[in-house]
Amino acid sequence: MILFEDIVNWRQTLYNVAMPKDQDQSLLDAVRRSFYAAGAPESILLGLSGGADSMALLMVLLDLRKSEGFRLACVHVNHHLRAASDDEAKRLSSLLQSRDIPLIVKEVEVPGRGSLEAAARQVRYEAFAEAMRESGAQVLALAHHADDQAETMLMRFMHGTGPAGLAAMGERSGDIWRPFLQTPKADLVQF
Repeated sequence: MILFEDIVNWRQTLYNVAMPKDQDQSLLDAVRRSFYAAGAPESILLGLSGGADSMALLMVLLDLRKSEGFRLACVHVNHHLRAASDDEAKRLSSLLQSRDIPLIVKEVEVPGRGSLEAAARQVRYEAFAEAMRESGAQVLALAHHADDQAETMLMRFMHGTGPAGLAAMGERSGDIWRPFLQTPKADLVQF
């Protein structure tokens, strides 16, 4: 079993930062509330990019798992859009394997037509759906945060969406769970 202290030490080693204990606790408490609001799922698949947001969610979920006992697995989607993509996937695989956390790596090809961002999002969500079926997880946890929410609402407003579109992302939408949706990115980066 991974202890939160191990993850804190790992985080300090990788990023050479420490987070105040009270901020750790408030983020954990917020995710715990969200976990119960999401129905206290017994199995969670975390979309893990390897960036600060998803790594923060991994650390919080590992800590929460100690008290809640849910199954946790991760999925990493390798879009092959950057030179470092393969190395990132290997690094995540090694990290999670050493801590006995299952990882599903999905290799995808992003179509070259239209918006690259939209095409990458489309194939990523298709890969997530496939990984959900493979893992049998009840929810897919994503590290979208309050800044993402504001950006989504602004983009939808600029494109002339109606009132329903301005609602933006929900904390729980079908089998997708976004426990950081009320948390500013600055809090996650500090974490």
